[in-house]
Amino acid sequence: MPSPTPPPPSPDPPRSRPATDKAPAPGRRAARKRPIDTPPAPRALTAFFDADEIARLDAARRRVSPDSATVVYGVFENAHARGGGIWVVAQRYPAALAASGRDVIVVSPCHRSLVTAGPTQELPVVARLQVPFYSGSPIDVELLEEFRDGVRWILMRAEGFFDAHGGPDGTNPYSHEDPDKLLVDSLFAGAAMPHVLAALGLRSNLLLHVQDWELASTALAVKLALLSGELDSAAVVLTAHNPYDHALPAYLLDFVFRRHASPPLHTVYQNMIELTDAPLSTVSRAFAHELCSDPLQTRH
Repeated sequence: MPSPTPPPPSPDPPRSRPATDKAPAPGRRAARKRPIDTPPAPRALTAFFDADEIARLDAARRRVSPDSATVVYGVFENAHARGGGIWVVAQRYPAALAASGRDVIVVSPCHRSLVTAGPTQELPVVARLQVPFYSGSPIDVELLEEFRDGVRWILMRAEGFFDAHGGPDGTNPYSHEDPDKLLVDSLFAGAAMPHVLAALGLRSNLLLHVQDWELASTALAVKLALLSGELDSAAVVLTAHNPYDHALPAYLLDFVFRRHASPPLHTVYQNMIELTDAPLSTVSRAFAHELCSDPLQTRH
């Protein structure tokens, strides 16, 4: 795994003045009231999008019904590529949602070079698509399908991507001979996500729940897909299982998504957390406390 690079501190929220029924003082204009459900746009949104695009994205988000939306669980690990606790959560949480009556689908890379990837060769291909990436020809992607505990899993297989050698035992999906390759795989997984959903006929009322920095760029990819019309209504939420982050040069972000923040930001989380549609969640109260109070997380 890459060395941890914590997200930047969030700015202190502006202090609101207490409500009053008094008329404004002579010579003063009454302050305009902002609707309760229309908070100011996060700084990352204004860094990536103009005012008209932000309004369109807000409208697309509002068309998502939290109670009936299809939950799309995006995770870098799966039954054939297990790195630790993230797989355990991925195995149980979507199954629990499905058991409660929610429509759930899990999307994950097919890490085809691991010694544990053999069974994926027998999985059926349910769709083929092309994903624009970098400035060359679109990348061919095959979608493999399997069912686990009543949940549909879709594995993305693409030549030249998700080919980690797996480390000493050949099973670690994060272990590449070239350490920069993990970032490339991460950006490709995020960029592919809306195209995968569209190829599966999933375009509306989607709630994407992505895990860790490896899938965080889904937040930007989905917003671009909403603006292009490839998706109709979708929201993205993010869960962090650990404090790891990764440097993300502005030129690479622009190369992949044709967008970069202005002024430039420096890591995956710095760019992506504020592009999500809900506060960052974690897997434990202790980790949540560290993110909010530890100087390494809040000041650097």
